[in-house]
Amino acid sequence: MPGNKSPKNVSLKCNFERRIVWLDCTDGPVNDRVALNFENILKKLNKANNNEVKMFISGRGGDFYACLKIMDSIKNSQSPVAIVAFNYVRSGCFLITQSENAKRIGVDGTKFEFHCAVDTYCSQDFTNKKDFQFSQIDYVNKLKNLWLVDASQSLIFAQKGRPASKIFKMVENEEVLSVRSALKYKLLDSSMRLKEFRRYQRLVFFAGTRRF
Repeated sequence: MPGNKSPKNVSLKCNFERRIVWLDCTDGPVNDRVALNFENILKKLNKANNNEVKMFISGRGGDFYACLKIMDSIKNSQSPVAIVAFNYVRSGCFLITQSENAKRIGVDGTKFEFHCAVDTYCSQDFTNKKDFQFSQIDYVNKLKNLWLVDASQSLIFAQKGRPASKIFKMVENEEVLSVRSALKYKLLDSSMRLKEFRRYQRLVFFAGTRRF
């Protein structure tokens, strides 16, 4: 496993014996380090056996391309993956629940929020400049990238979500869905009772669970 752990404000844990992966990005974003650690966790689980892996996810999202890496790991996993959304899943975390070949489960009471792409200029783009100056080319290039990301995530949600026209509109309007609504629009396959979720939650914090 990689020596560098995920950011301290991101909780990525795994109970290998129980085959439970826990990803809570409530206080921090999904980034490349999180995606790499998740990929290595799945590789180790796949090496052990091909039994189902339960991935619990909650959070506000993160880097779009890092989220795609996690989705790719799930798609290519030899072990089937059941993704269980809990509490609040937004933006990239919501997107991850739509991973190909995965079961999509929502814990009762969970909220699902679509979120259009945003971008910012970092200080590293304009070294030692207090006043950032943007040309029309800069603005257009950023806009093109945001359009591309939003179109891509809309298509991903519409792979199983129905009707597709409604899915695209919900992404644009950044709507918030309940478990019941997510089931209605085919964005979930089933729900999980809170009592069952609490049982899995306790297992995550048993001895043998490792943080990454």
